[in-house]
Amino acid sequence: MTSVTRAYTYAAPPSPVDGRLASATSGGRALSGPAMAPRFLSGMVTRVVPAEAALLGVARAAAEVSR
Repeated sequence: MTSVTRAYTYAAPPSPVDGRLASATSGGRALSGPAMAPRFLSGMVTRVVPAEAALLGVARAAAEVSR
C-alpha cells in the first residue's frame, strides 16, 4: 500500500483589512476560467455565530477530503 501526503497552503492567512476580513485563496477557477485569486463572495458578516459554524464546517470537510 502506498501512502500519499498532501500539503495545502493559502497565499496568506485571513486578516482584518480596513474593518473587513480579507481571506486569500490559493488559486482556482472563476466563471472566466482558471484564476490566481478568484473572488468567491463578498459581503459583510452580520451574524457571527452562523458564519463561524459555516467556516468550521468547510474546514472540517476540507480536512476529510485531504485524508
